[in-house]
Amino acid sequence: MQTTQGTHPATAADELLELTLDRARDYDRPDLVNRLGKMRGQLAELAAGVDDAEAGQIVARGALRALDSLDTDLQTRHATLADPAYSARLRAELANVRARSERLAVGTRTWRPTFDRAAAELEANLRFQLRSRPGTVLADAEQAINSHDPAKDEAVLADWLRRRLAFEADATYLLLHAEVRRLAAELAGQLGLPAPHRVAPARVVAPDALVAGLAPRPLHTPEGIRRLAGRRADALAAVRATVDEFLHVLTGQLTAARYALLSDLHRVTAESATTQFAAVAAELTAIGAATGLAADGPAAIAEQRAAINALRERALALLPEDPRERAPRMFGFRTVLPASSTGADPGASYWAESYPAAA
Repeated sequence: MQTTQGTHPATAADELLELTLDRARDYDRPDLVNRLGKMRGQLAELAAGVDDAEAGQIVARGALRALDSLDTDLQTRHATLADPAYSARLRAELANVRARSERLAVGTRTWRPTFDRAAAELEANLRFQLRSRPGTVLADAEQAINSHDPAKDEAVLADWLRRRLAFEADATYLLLHAEVRRLAAELAGQLGLPAPHRVAPARVVAPDALVAGLAPRPLHTPEGIRRLAGRRADALAAVRATVDEFLHVLTGQLTAARYALLSDLHRVTAESATTQFAAVAAELTAIGAATGLAADGPAAIAEQRAAINALRERALALLPEDPRERAPRMFGFRTVLPASSTGADPGASYWAESYPAAA
């Protein structure tokens, strides 16, 4: 189909096809865009075998089908927007999203101070635990030593001390993890996140390995050199030295783990706050636009349907004036009225086009 100037049918068909494609794109109908695009490509391939008038009729019929489909969409949309229940539901959703947006704005301003306060409290709590737990360990160790003879029961006392220090390390690790998880839940509540950040296990030396790495210290002196009271005093001194080393190593482990866990929580919370704020803002924009469309949509849809009707008139202008010649037609062939109505051969009920069918 060659495009010419003036009111030539080819020019009108080209314009009609392009305008119909624009409407299909505007209303997000990729099926119609693909269908009309294929028709344009097929006409271009068969340009030599189809005259301009026939090509204009093919375009007009394809455009009419697409315009009818678009007009049906607009009628459905008009019925939805005109429904009072739909408008009421949109207003309720808008109020809900606005309330969430306001809460999120408050949470975005306050989560960092909350994080800093909780991080300081966590550090203070860990320091308190590291100061208070050694006294309990030493008191229990003194009681255990005074009920045994270090020279005879060194293995028993050493095993008790190893198990007790491993227990203390494990309890302190669990406290750190629980406090960081509590902070993650508090921040998620402030920001309205769907779930708290899942705090990963701290990367620390296992309690048994930590205790095994301490310097070995004998808990007794030879029995003939010191009396029992002296042996017990020496054992308690060795326990104090071991506990001091244990606290030094454990403090280093807790400091590194606390920094790693809180840094990860701070990073994830900042990213989640940004993502959540963007999502709520987009939802607020969408609901607000839908609410405005519900108020102004019927008038706008009336204008859009009028534009589609104008395109429909342009398509009809490309078809023959005789209604009998406006039979439904698909590219590559067309169905026609019975022979008694068309004046064709009385023995035939249809006739095929002279150009080949499209693939």
